[in-house]
Amino acid sequence: MRIRSLVAALTPLLIAFAPLGAQQQPAPKAKPATPAPKPAAAHAPAPAAAPAQVPSAASATRAISHIAKQRVEIEGTGGVGFSIVDLSSWAGEAMVSNSKLARWGAGRVFFPVGTTLSVGVEVGYHYHFWWTTPSGYSWVYTYSAAAVHAAALVRLPVAPSVTVDVGPAFHFFSAGTKPGAVGALMYHIPVGPNVDIPVGVRADAIFTTPMLIPVVLSAGVGIKL
Repeated sequence: MRIRSLVAALTPLLIAFAPLGAQQQPAPKAKPATPAPKPAAAHAPAPAAAPAQVPSAASATRAISHIAKQRVEIEGTGGVGFSIVDLSSWAGEAMVSNSKLARWGAGRVFFPVGTTLSVGVEVGYHYHFWWTTPSGYSWVYTYSAAAVHAAALVRLPVAPSVTVDVGPAFHFFSAGTKPGAVGALMYHIPVGPNVDIPVGVRADAIFTTPMLIPVVLSAGVGIKL
């Protein structure tokens, strides 16, 4: 009975002091705010790579044009000139008349080697000179020197539109074959994208006895394939 009486007496006091106990409880400490992460510094852009040097359009055009010029060439030329020769020694007898007027014609083909050089072959015909000797009667004997020839040539450019042709040759006379050498200086006059007119001077040293050197002017037509 006493315990019940004590509990009954204390119950109103506990109810009265409950709010005070709740107010006296310390408030939980607030956690410090976590600082916001600093924004990462922007990376400096890497230096741009230097652009590769590209040939200009003009340089490329010149290179293509230069390459385009190196093509197979076919030429046909002919002309007239003068034969340098000791005709008295060649004839071996008295002459009534003579002429050293030379005429010739040839065809050749050149193949490009590298960027400027060309090599080729030539086949042609040379009429060198004629002479007459007395017969002892009312007529005279007429003789002449002419030969078909074949040559191997190297063409070298020496200036714009100017070339030099040099090489060995063989001359096929009726009395036998004689070796020789060729030299020609040519100027090429363009008349179209694939056609030109080669004009120039040419000399052949033909190793006969006596030596024969026909020097001729030439003109013709050249075609680039």
